[in-house]
Amino acid sequence: MAHQPGTRDKRRVAKARPGPAMPTGVRQVGTVVLGGLGMAIIAATMLVPAYASLKTSQYERNREGAAVVYLQAQVDANERVLAAAEGDPVFIKRLAISQGVLVPTDEIPFGPARPSAAPDVVIPPAPQAPEPPPQWLIATANRIEQGGMNRVLYLLGGAVLLATMLLFAHPRYDSAQKATKLARATRA
Repeated sequence: MAHQPGTRDKRRVAKARPGPAMPTGVRQVGTVVLGGLGMAIIAATMLVPAYASLKTSQYERNREGAAVVYLQAQVDANERVLAAAEGDPVFIKRLAISQGVLVPTDEIPFGPARPSAAPDVVIPPAPQAPEPPPQWLIATANRIEQGGMNRVLYLLGGAVLLATMLLFAHPRYDSAQKATKLARATRA
């Protein structure tokens, strides 16, 4: 069937109307900024609670490790005292006097009546406590995990990514989809 003047040719594919032209640089910057924001929201929702848990576990491990080191130093000091006390009557006498209760009547101890430790005992210094994780990190992780806030943040991140796809899609893809739909409609 030939085309008749004055009638519309339904088979002709209509030109896609040009929309407002968005420069490529603006499209790319918008995609990176908005897509990055969406990915950052989703990543923070997943990683902040896990990171807070990791930091808390490391703090507890370091605190317990410092306590074990301190207790081991005390055990070593006590073992040195026991080793020195074996077969040394002078040391045993000094140890008895240092306790303050077994002072012989014919001797006067030199120095304070009750020293802080037995002679020849080096008391290890108390370990320095490890630094706890930042309080803002723990508070943020608790806020994300409680009350369904993580669901809200996942939905927000997904919505931002969807908005990125819709706002900054290349116009070539829009016109190609419209042309395909129009071609299918004219065939039927």
